Amino acid sequence: MPAFDDVFNTIKSQVTDLAKTTVKDYAAQAASDANDFLESTKDKLETWSGQLVSGKIDQDEFAWLLNSQQALGQMKVLTQVGLAQIQIDSFTNGVKKIVLDGLLSLAGKLL
Repeated sequence: MPAFDDVFNTIKSQVTDLAKTTVKDYAAQAASDANDFLESTKDKLETWSGQLVSGKIDQDEFAWLLNSQQALGQMKVLTQVGLAQIQIDSFTNGVKKIVLDGLLSLAGKLL
């Protein structure tokens, strides 16, 4: 799905920008953690986006599926460098919002 790949790449870029503003000193590590998550769930995100577009799931179900991905909450590198949990949570929530908004926008364009 070419449109998905474009949105996915935009999401990755936005996540890198988010890392630079929320966890400044650890931006590279945060971007690495988030990109690992995105790459490991890319197939699922593409499938769920397709299901959303086709009406098999709604926006709430899509959001629930995204939130169910435990790998996003782990942020291994950030935890190892000792970043405060509140900063990790803030970054993680920002990543979820970027992914959700990006893929919902894609679904809206394809409907």
